[in-house]
Amino acid sequence: MSRYTKERMNDHRMRIKSLLVRNSELGILKVQKLLEDDDTTPLHLSAEYIGKLMKKLRKEKTLRFAQKNIEKYLAGFEDEMGEIKNELWNIIKDETSTKSERTVAIRELKGLLKDLFDKRFEAGVHDKKTLGITVNNTLVQFANEITNEISPGKKRRLIKELKELDEEEDDKTDS
Repeated sequence: MSRYTKERMNDHRMRIKSLLVRNSELGILKVQKLLEDDDTTPLHLSAEYIGKLMKKLRKEKTLRFAQKNIEKYLAGFEDEMGEIKNELWNIIKDETSTKSERTVAIRELKGLLKDLFDKRFEAGVHDKKTLGITVNNTLVQFANEITNEISPGKKRRLIKELKELDEEEDDKTDS
């Protein structure tokens, strides 16, 4: 089997792909015969080389199909998480919410965002450095990151409550 440049291999791959698009059931020998019998530009390739290219094409097709399924699943998951996130934000921003309700809502929001991040990470959408998120954020650090849209006074009060909560949790884990 002779060596081809990447450009030439890509040309061969595209010719084979065009045949497979018209009939996906073609075998290696049938593709070889169709390439050789082409009236405009006959192409003489070994069956082994054609098989190698067909295998790559089928792998690409499988990966594209899998990626579509992943994207479809992620879109549904992100929609669900978006609805839940909005409800949690309403609890956090509501003046009538108690300290414990806001604390629980922030914890849930943190967990929700972590779950969403993990799903996207597992799907290969991004890596952990891309978003600049460390998994071990404390509640106070997390509150600083997510409360930019809350008024400064309410933000300070919320962070103070969370610091107290973090200290209580630290005391519980120390004992």
